[in-house]
Amino acid sequence: MKEERYLKDREAIVRADIWKEITSSCKGLRTELGYTNIQIVDFLKEITKTFERDQL
Repeated sequence: MKEERYLKDREAIVRADIWKEITSSCKGLRTELGYTNIQIVDFLKEITKTFERDQL
């Protein structure tokens, strides 16, 4: 039971770290490179499609 709790906590930490990296990267794309939020979202959607396609 303790191990399950640890795995859930660990998953939450990893997800938070990933989210932090994505938001930091998006901020850089907006401020340093001048991308709009819509362009960033389109880019992330394209990455997701490629990832899902490669999973098949």
